[in-house]
Amino acid sequence: MHIRPVSKYGDWVDHLNRKISLPIAKMLVKVRVSANAITLFRSALFFFAMFFYLKAEVFFIVLAGIFIELSDILDYVDGDVARISSKTSIFGEWLEYFENNFQGSSGSLLGLAIMLGLFFKTNDVSVFAILFFLVFGFHMKKALIHIPVKSSNWSFNLMERSSFGEFKEEINRNILFKLGKVFLWISTRDINVLFLVSILFPVFYKYSGLSLLYWTMICFALAHNLTWLGIAFFQYKAVRHG
Repeated sequence: MHIRPVSKYGDWVDHLNRKISLPIAKMLVKVRVSANAITLFRSALFFFAMFFYLKAEVFFIVLAGIFIELSDILDYVDGDVARISSKTSIFGEWLEYFENNFQGSSGSLLGLAIMLGLFFKTNDVSVFAILFFLVFGFHMKKALIHIPVKSSNWSFNLMERSSFGEFKEEINRNILFKLGKVFLWISTRDINVLFLVSILFPVFYKYSGLSLLYWTMICFALAHNLTWLGIAFFQYKAVRHG
């Protein structure tokens, strides 16, 4: 398992997950659970969550929400276990690489499962239009933010440690970019938002049926698309004035 350094640039969700993950990791190291086993287990949780969302029933939606949040926390746990036990391997590095790229598409995969579940229950074809914009926005954002580019201009690699501080300073100077941070946060923390929506789903289901999931997906589609448009505009300004 590849040992990942602890990030200093995470938000409050990141820091909260790390506080939860460390005690769990210490316990798992004591019982000799490997980081690779944890990585495989969290992948299994994610696949089960997709299946549960396809069911589009209250109990399974709540269960799916719990599973995706556990999977998100275990993403920190496997790194902590590798760090504490100091056990690494080439296979572990490949597994981490594969898992991170797979989880990087989690928004699209969960969106697909949820929207198909809604379609099977309601026969509403509009879900496919929402799904298209969700997937399109997700991958445009990923391309602009996470895929490294060979360029001397820092704005093309916003998630690099050398660029992130300058990126934060720039967006805090402009009121429009400050508002855009809300959409950036939602699009980045869609898994955690979906967990909260899933947990609260039984309360809203009594009054609005499946509408909460439907409007959550619309919110995610808007957040992802507004995020990539905002990033593209930000990069355009940085290049033009740089």
